[in-house]
Amino acid sequence: MEKSNFIFPSCNLKSLARRKFLMYFYSLWSIASFGQGNLEESKQELKQGDSLSQNQKESTQINNDTSASRDFLGRLVLAVTVYSAIGKYRTEAHLHSTLSPYPYYENLFGNYRDRRMPNTSSLTRRLDIENQILIGDFGQYGNQFKLTVRPFHYAYSQFDLISMLEGKEFGNQNAELLTRYRLSLCYDRLRFQRFNLGWNIGANYITSGINEAGISLGLKSEFFLFKPVSFYSAINWSSINGVSLRDIETQCRIHLVAFYGLIGYRSIKINSSVFHYYAFGAGVYLHQTRERRL
Repeated sequence: MEKSNFIFPSCNLKSLARRKFLMYFYSLWSIASFGQGNLEESKQELKQGDSLSQNQKESTQINNDTSASRDFLGRLVLAVTVYSAIGKYRTEAHLHSTLSPYPYYENLFGNYRDRRMPNTSSLTRRLDIENQILIGDFGQYGNQFKLTVRPFHYAYSQFDLISMLEGKEFGNQNAELLTRYRLSLCYDRLRFQRFNLGWNIGANYITSGINEAGISLGLKSEFFLFKPVSFYSAINWSSINGVSLRDIETQCRIHLVAFYGLIGYRSIKINSSVFHYYAFGAGVYLHQTRERRL
């Protein structure tokens, strides 16, 4: 069998790994110096967002004078964007990479494995389950539950339940709670054995007395540096009730067969407020594999 091009010399690998870990944990340590947002203030902005942005909506409608040439240019840009987002299956072999049962399966693969390699004729369905606890400053906590359904390697869906709590202690009756649900359709544009990069589109819904929804767009990637370590990152943008939201997520994952532990950093921006958290959690990959029908 042909050897992978991603094998590093042992001395360079150890040096590279050491630098990566030092840089990652230094960035986590520096979070403590960041200022935290106020959850009660953010909830009020979300509730009042529609009335605050009404004048902007009216002015946008007045100034939205479209022309035929502008419409044609928009269609052209859309066509180019669709090609860039989907890819061309006839010429890009990596788009046909099959889904791996779990990262570092058979000591070689990340989330995908090259279809041209031996023993890749089987089809895999996978369910990824993850939960992480978020710990911030000034009595701010949170939790994120993530469920990813991968029926095949072409696309998949992801459900997130994100809770943010602000109070001096967990039992504080005056604590502020903000709960958000997110459902996304995901597509990995790049599907290499050591690296995958993709986008997602979906919807956010906020409860906690706000009860508003909005569209969500995002990017995500995972890089498998060496067994058993991978680095995951994601960013999502959305607008709810005229108020902008941005989620940034980075993780260092340690894989053990079909399980993994994680430590990371979360940044959640709600309009003018930014919340910073340390993240600690774990996940599991549940998979079903069957032989491909010829």
